Amino acid sequence: MMFHSIQYLALIAIAFAAFWSLANRRLPRIGVLLTASLIFYGAWKLTPIFVFIGYAVVNFACGHAMERTKVPLQRKLILIAAL
Repeated sequence: MMFHSIQYLALIAIAFAAFWSLANRRLPRIGVLLTASLIFYGAWKLTPIFVFIGYAVVNFACGHAMERTKVPLQRKLILIAAL
C-alpha cells in the first residue's frame, strides 16, 4: 500500500473516523491505531506483522515486570531487555 493510493486514503479515513468516534475510551482508541498499523504494514508483506506483534508482546510483558518491581537496577535491566 503506497501513501498516495486510494487504499491508503480509505484506511486513513476509516481509522480517523473510528478513532474519534471513541473519544472518551482510551483502550479501544489504541486498538484502532494498532489495527490500522497492522493493516497498513500487512498490505505490503505479512512478515512485519509477526515482528510487530512479537515486539508488542515482549514490551507489554517487560512493562508489567517493571511496574511490579521497585528496585531501580532491576527496572533498568528489564528496560534493556525490552530494547
